[in-house]
Amino acid sequence: MVGLRDATQLSVGYQRTCARRLGGTVVCWGSNQFASLGAEEHDGRTPVTELDFVVDLAVGWRHSCARLASGAVRCWGANESGQLGDGSLMGAVTPVYVRGLTSVVELSTGGSNGCVRHASGRLSCWGSNTPDRLGFTRALSPVASPTIVDAVEVDAGGHGCARRATGAVVCWGRNGFGQLGNGRTRHDNTAVEVLPPDEA
Repeated sequence: MVGLRDATQLSVGYQRTCARRLGGTVVCWGSNQFASLGAEEHDGRTPVTELDFVVDLAVGWRHSCARLASGAVRCWGANESGQLGDGSLMGAVTPVYVRGLTSVVELSTGGSNGCVRHASGRLSCWGSNTPDRLGFTRALSPVASPTIVDAVEVDAGGHGCARRATGAVVCWGRNGFGQLGNGRTRHDNTAVEVLPPDEA
């Protein structure tokens, strides 16, 4: 068997791995529970069905998403929390378009949610909000952040954080271990500024 020789990006999720290939397609391997490999059946490395022109890849817990050269985003896999962003709660083998996204320049997925950064600097997120991961209520399709309009980087997980053009960092979501960096341990559904170490 010839090994994978043209991977340009790698992303690891729960019990599976996906790689973006030089030509802009995606191949995944591992567990196909919830059709999270993007194919009905799989044997070794499985090409994701009907997906090309991919420029960025993000693998979550039971879903995956890809940013396309057009600025759109497509996701596949489980969708019980709306993590596919297509306005439904139905899982998908074939990647579906996340509603309303046309100018995405960065993509990040968490366990059951996703966030993107637009060319304008605004953030949009969708999916699970347990507890307060998105900075607003649960959304089956992207909701724009009302306060973060100057982001230059975003990372979504059990909590989310964004780096602003000023160099400041804001975070939202789970905070039981102080991961929001604001000197408290209470979950927060609005973005709070990370304090310097001597002030936290």
